[in-house]
Amino acid sequence: MVNDEVLMEYEAVKAVYADLVEEPPEGFAASHSFKIQIFPDTGGNETSKFSGLKISFLLVDGYPSVPPKIHFEHVFGVSSKEAEELLNEMIRQSETSSADSFGSLFEVINIAKEFANSHNVPTDDCMVCLEPFNQTDTNSTEGETSDAQSYLRIPCGHAFHCACLAHWMHDQLAVRRENKIGEAADADEGEDCEEASEEEA
Repeated sequence: MVNDEVLMEYEAVKAVYADLVEEPPEGFAASHSFKIQIFPDTGGNETSKFSGLKISFLLVDGYPSVPPKIHFEHVFGVSSKEAEELLNEMIRQSETSSADSFGSLFEVINIAKEFANSHNVPTDDCMVCLEPFNQTDTNSTEGETSDAQSYLRIPCGHAFHCACLAHWMHDQLAVRRENKIGEAADADEGEDCEEASEEEA
């Protein structure tokens, strides 16, 4: 049976993370486990989430003196090496939390949250320059740092450096303009030919 303090800590996690917390069908009190999804802070912009984690926690008998068992159910937007390093850091944090330290779940979850925020860059390459995005690059909705390029993901899911997309669009407009001028010139030539044919007849 879960003691009241552990239940209160779990309820606090649920209150803060709301719909991101998944409780097993038999309930937390019976299973001592839950899952939580962690995404970067993007101000509600779903297309700006390039990384995320689904973490499973099992609060074993003796928690918090005995650290929880933690593993990742699902990870996206980060390499397996980075995910392994993050998991090890979370486990270390849970092990070093002082005995009887309620609230340590928040400390461990916060490590994952900070990780998701700092790794929130597209894992694919820019669709124009074909260069990868860097950790210093920033989402165009969040502002830029001095050395960073801003980037965005459009609704189809492709990601671009903003400058690359702007250059590509400029080039596409120039090509369209040239095509329209060419079409207009061809149409004028066609009319001239028709007029000449009519005059000859």
